Amino acid sequence: MSAQSRVNDEARIYLINVGANSRHQSRARSPIFVGQTSHRRPNFRYVPFYGVNHTNLATKAYPTSCHPFLNPNRIADILKFAHADPDWENLTYGDNCVEPRGAALKNAQTNDIFLFWGALFENSATDWQGFTGAKGWYLFGCLRIQHVLTQGSRLSLLEPQDQARALGNVHFRGGTTLPLGDYVFLGDTSRSCAFTNAVDLQVTNDNGLIYKAFRSADGIPLSRNGRPRWFSSLRSCRIVLDLSKREDRNRAEILRQAIKIGTNFDMLRDVRGR
Repeated sequence: MSAQSRVNDEARIYLINVGANSRHQSRARSPIFVGQTSHRRPNFRYVPFYGVNHTNLATKAYPTSCHPFLNPNRIADILKFAHADPDWENLTYGDNCVEPRGAALKNAQTNDIFLFWGALFENSATDWQGFTGAKGWYLFGCLRIQHVLTQGSRLSLLEPQDQARALGNVHFRGGTTLPLGDYVFLGDTSRSCAFTNAVDLQVTNDNGLIYKAFRSADGIPLSRNGRPRWFSSLRSCRIVLDLSKREDRNRAEILRQAIKIGTNFDMLRDVRGR
């Protein structure tokens, strides 16, 4: 496969769970700052999850901006082991598409959309001591695919600035070739971003955004306390909306409006299939 990717005429939206989550909260947490709402200053900080398996998982040092939100009693153990993905600065995302969690991403094509979500922990200050104990689940970024890279991709086919962006992704592990099974997706820089404000999925609301916008892999409506459970249905990376389908387009519009109101970002600007 070359760096020139197939273009999907009718975009699909993939939902991808990233960042420090409940399993990592004793060591690292992504904060959402209580009472702060501004389109100029983000109301949250993305903190990558701690790479427990250092041998098989690509890791790098935590950015200094994340240090205040690492447990000061454990920071020496985890400081060098962040799975720093997505790379918001370069607007790339990588995943191992051999593992079941990321297997569906092998089918992602140019023009498809990655929508990133995860747990954010309420913080009343600007450091570890400010965490209140409350948390929620939010959308916090979007990537419109421009290029798909695999082990056999020819980076020379990319523009120099895109080569540099790709090589900065943690999955390249400081080299110029991806391991077998790893993919790196480059976002269109004009139509991808980390949101300025995290968008609340309203998990505790029976009529929340998460239940309006998404379904189980079998197309069953999600519910807060019933089956299928919302979290287990959305844990693996998968297509949640296919814009070639009318019902999915309607739900995508609900999602688009919620993101636009909260962030001033139009997730579906110039999207094909609408």
